[in-house]
Amino acid sequence: MKRIYQVSVLAMLAVISACAAPNLTSERLDSGAAYDMQQTLMGAQNLDMSHVYTVRMLVNGTRVDVTSLSPEVIGLEGQEKNRYATVLVFSQNRDSVIFFTRDPETGEGYRRSIGLNELRQRPVFEFPLVVGTTVTTAKFEVIDVTVLP
Repeated sequence: MKRIYQVSVLAMLAVISACAAPNLTSERLDSGAAYDMQQTLMGAQNLDMSHVYTVRMLVNGTRVDVTSLSPEVIGLEGQEKNRYATVLVFSQNRDSVIFFTRDPETGEGYRRSIGLNELRQRPVFEFPLVVGTTVTTAKFEVIDVTVLP
């Protein structure tokens, strides 16, 4: 009986470690590069309607849909040059989603690109999110990834 218990505990640990969030690192940008990146990503549009990609996810429990047509701004603070945001946008070739946050306190940026296959396989991870005048770590949980012809 003790042996069965030990084996089941080891099996549970293996399952938990396999399902754990991926260890994804973010590229850190200084304030000047972060401002330029934010402006570029917020203005990005891809009006190619031949295939529209959508990633549906929960961000701290709130549903967010990111499409390949335009960026999704989920955290926004300030105005004009003092605007700080969390932006989600598809890469130009639509094989990954770029996550970007510009910190209101320091002006620095955090950037991470995650491939669609990786989003499908390991759908839970954390990334910085602008909330008011601060940045907090948010839980991102992918619901599904779809392609519409």
